Amino acid sequence: MIHDLEAYHALHQYNLIFHKKTIDSDHAFERFRSNYFLPQEVEGISPAAQLAQKANQAFVDSQFSSIVSGAPKGTYTNLSALQSAYPNGAEGIFLVLESGHWYYWNSTTSAWLDGGVYQSTGIGDKTISPRKTNFIEVDTSFNKFDGNYLLNVGINSSSNLLVSNPNRNTLIVPVEGNKTYSIVKGVATDVFIIKSSTQSTLSVGGTLDGLVSVSATGTTLRQQVTTGASDKWLAVQFTTSGQEPYVEVTEGTRNTLVSDAYTLVAPNLDVYRKGDVYNKEEIHNFGFGHENIGYLHLDTDINLFDGIYKDGITLNSQFRIDAADELRKVALIKISPGKTYTVTRTASSLFRLGTHTKEIINVGESLDGTVKFESATENHYSFTAGASDRLLVVLTTYTGENPFLQVLEGYNSEIIQNYYPVSPIGIDMYSRKQIDSMIGGAEGQRKIRLIKSGSQLDIYLPSKKSLNYVHYVYKLVVDPTINSDVWRMWQMDVVDSTLSPLYATFDNTEWEGVLKESGGAGDFIGGHHGDERTTDIHMLVDGKPVDLTGPDFNLEVSDEIKIVNKSILNSFFDAGDDLFERIKVTTWTKDGMTIENKWKAIKSVRISVGYVAMLSLNRSVGSNRLVDYVRNNSDFSIESVEATTETKYTGATEYEFWGEDSGFYAKIELETDFNKYPTEQSFSTNAQTNKVKAYFDITYPYKDFNLGDVLSAKAIYTVVS
Repeated sequence: MIHDLEAYHALHQYNLIFHKKTIDSDHAFERFRSNYFLPQEVEGISPAAQLAQKANQAFVDSQFSSIVSGAPKGTYTNLSALQSAYPNGAEGIFLVLESGHWYYWNSTTSAWLDGGVYQSTGIGDKTISPRKTNFIEVDTSFNKFDGNYLLNVGINSSSNLLVSNPNRNTLIVPVEGNKTYSIVKGVATDVFIIKSSTQSTLSVGGTLDGLVSVSATGTTLRQQVTTGASDKWLAVQFTTSGQEPYVEVTEGTRNTLVSDAYTLVAPNLDVYRKGDVYNKEEIHNFGFGHENIGYLHLDTDINLFDGIYKDGITLNSQFRIDAADELRKVALIKISPGKTYTVTRTASSLFRLGTHTKEIINVGESLDGTVKFESATENHYSFTAGASDRLLVVLTTYTGENPFLQVLEGYNSEIIQNYYPVSPIGIDMYSRKQIDSMIGGAEGQRKIRLIKSGSQLDIYLPSKKSLNYVHYVYKLVVDPTINSDVWRMWQMDVVDSTLSPLYATFDNTEWEGVLKESGGAGDFIGGHHGDERTTDIHMLVDGKPVDLTGPDFNLEVSDEIKIVNKSILNSFFDAGDDLFERIKVTTWTKDGMTIENKWKAIKSVRISVGYVAMLSLNRSVGSNRLVDYVRNNSDFSIESVEATTETKYTGATEYEFWGEDSGFYAKIELETDFNKYPTEQSFSTNAQTNKVKAYFDITYPYKDFNLGDVLSAKAIYTVVS
């Protein structure tokens, strides 16, 4: 026999141990202990009084032996079933499903005693969805389909109706007329039927009377369609057996899935697509990585590749560097002649690599080193660099991913670390503003994109408030009908993070400045209006010359693109009568675009109108309003773009345009010698269909130019979307 307090503390300690095993965390256990056991010790309750029956060794041993584990030894539908199965008791605990409680056998009372709720039921994977909640929605800004199929609804191809039909599920998305849409899925399905409708609303029994009517095989993974002018809905059926595949319906042409699940948005949460968000390793090594912070560098003792791929460039089968779409990208690694290296990849797509004898290679060049290798199955390759080899080029993907790549000296194909390691090299001090500019937001981490295709430049400036880009097209326009052979601005629009168009703000109109001769000239001269020919053009990218007549390229630009365009403007009345030599300097930075003009008179001439700075915008895009209001800085009055009256403002040097709901904003500022050229004719107008424009005329009412006279002006453009 043992003393009362000894028995109490023995049982007390066992209970603590038993519950410690069944409570998840130390914190939760201590809370349990303080709530259920400590009060017995501090509230004046005598343990001896509770053990008045003089618990002996046999009693304690029997209680311990009856509860040997926290795991149930059996499961029964109700207590009666347990009592019937073990009328004389049993060791261990048993779970009763009816109440969710666990029971143990008390040998003293010869009864099954209730031990309380055993455990709560876990939440199953993917059991919480937008359909089952009222606070989660799906972000449809990119993928027009929110994942909610119309269940048991199918498409009747012969009657062109939506009909009730078991095991048929159909997706319905709103669309705009005369637009191209891509429907992409990742798995084969039973069918792939697409139809459009012009109806204002669409439900079961609705008519599919639109322009789109496609019936592809279920194994087809992607399909592009162009809607009719009156189409309002797309209906797509994939299944006759109840399938609900993940699908992306997006504007424009797209061939691959961007994500693998629908993007959910809850109140007060900012949402980004999977491809736009850094993972843990990327935050550690890129968001605050060696390329952004001065005191970190790549630890090349582990991996010679820094993880930064060159997008939009490919290594073709002839081992030549070519411009490509954004899904292809190459790794460039500096190497030393005569050394042995091992390249190891983790992706399973194309594996092509080669060496080059110079540390820099341009689009259009072929690799001239000693190593050329290609394989679809090998995951690593070892080679010894030639006597002149200094650059390794590796292509590992053509589907847009950034696969992990390891390049080591020597023969070693084992992955040392599955992320790119960095190490500190000292402490550099940065101001808060400098750090914000380096890592503070999406715009601080993205660079300007510059793509050359023939005689066209596509320039993408990263937005300061979203993951979009403002896209400018600058191209050579040759049109004999208007006597034009000049490089000029052609288009501006807004694109998403994948460079897919969202909406156009203008195309083939005039921004860069034009002049008009006195004497009844029927049109302006310069730019969009013709009578101009480029005589010389130069481009600087981050301060370095780039040949506009050379091969195509796809570049990332850190700071600035500048184009100096020299041209001749001839008379509207006589194409052989040259009037002005023009120097036009167009500059793009992350802050926007500037256009500087100098018109130098080749002969004496009178100009009746000189629009030295202009801005033209679409008022609406489809059915969506882009610009609602305009404001000048002369009297700071705000006008609706639908009611602008072409009021002439004296001294206005700035116009702002914005949309009430679109989030679009644009501004033009004029800099010139205002004492010499007063802005007495600045105004905005909506005279042209769906356009709103701002003009600065600094020659009003006319201006006489003598030989050698120069007209100068600078326009500063800011666009936010």
